Amino acid sequence: MHIKHLVWAVLALAHVATAGRNKKGDKMDDCGHSTMKDTSTKDSPLTSDCDVLRVEALHSNRRFPVNYCGDPYAPPEVPRCYHRILSHKTCAFEARNKFIDYPSTIGGLDIADIVRDVTTKFGNLELKRVSAEGGEMHCKVSGNKVARPAILIDWRIVHT
Repeated sequence: MHIKHLVWAVLALAHVATAGRNKKGDKMDDCGHSTMKDTSTKDSPLTSDCDVLRVEALHSNRRFPVNYCGDPYAPPEVPRCYHRILSHKTCAFEARNKFIDYPSTIGGLDIADIVRDVTTKFGNLELKRVSAEGGEMHCKVSGNKVARPAILIDWRIVHT
């Protein structure tokens, strides 16, 4: 194990008790269980960069907005755009809201959990790259001023 990775692991473990919480003690966990699908390409991000992104997300103490983007009148087969939420060197976490009328948020803890699961389950040790990079999860509606409790968010991990 490289010293750099060991340092990041120790830092992550040392702050687990407070990570993912803001100053008021609220958990930055706005989403439920995520699916994962293999959308890998030869240009997948480096696992080490995704590990650093995970630690940054874990300690961000933030909720990130995920709003709808794209043409609302386009047919369903037209791809919608993604918002880049966080990135570190070759690794970026992006998300998109599938519903135009309901803004949502994704917490730093949600992002950290996803990146950890992806690098653990699908990281290629020989190539040192992440090989599965997409999925869906239900996240809270921002402010929850509507009756809808959660909406579907697509996410992906991509090479920058």
